[in-house]
Amino acid sequence: MPGLILKLTPGERFMINGVVLENGDHRTRVRILTENAHVLRLRDAIHPDGIDTPVKRVCYIAQLVLACETTAEAAQPQLLRGIEQLSQVFTDPDSRAKLDAATAALGEGRFYQVLKALRGLLAREARLMGYAAAQTGAALQADPGAPAENAATPAGTAATGTGRAVAAGPNRAQSDPAAHNPGTRGAQPGEEPAAEPGPDPAPGLDGSAVAPDPRQNRRAATA
Repeated sequence: MPGLILKLTPGERFMINGVVLENGDHRTRVRILTENAHVLRLRDAIHPDGIDTPVKRVCYIAQLVLACETTAEAAQPQLLRGIEQLSQVFTDPDSRAKLDAATAALGEGRFYQVLKALRGLLAREARLMGYAAAQTGAALQADPGAPAENAATPAGTAATGTGRAVAAGPNRAQSDPAAHNPGTRGAQPGEEPAAEPGPDPAPGLDGSAVAPDPRQNRRAATA
């Protein structure tokens, strides 16, 4: 990424190729000349505990590359699928432009630009989820006896792989425990006993355990 310029505030921390650096006492500008260097501003980093929406999940995959916690080769197919799934939900022209920019940057291996483009969707995603939550609340007030098993998510996210990783987590509906935990209903005549289900996968590449927070356990250097 030749010519990338970072405008840093006093004391701001950032990462270059997995090394944590900290700015001094004054505002400064840093120009990154090395092509394909992995740069991450720690103020933009998403903590693993904060991956609670589809867009954040895809952003986190790009962040893993910038923090040198995974390889570009491992992350690229995951990012492509995630962007495709998001494109089924974010259909307005502005969001499409951001997704197209993320796809183009991904093809060129510019993961900083991938993350920057995807982060542009976070505000719109928050508005969509807020609107959906308000609609659900209004429906429950109008009919208090109606089941609240349809979680408030942007239309279509629960049907995609990206959305499913969030929607199928701790907030899933509990109207029928046996449906979510077959072991609770016992074996029926002619059936084998159901195995105890394992824990929900943590949000990471392919549902594997997430990598450690890049802001922790890193060797710091003074810029």
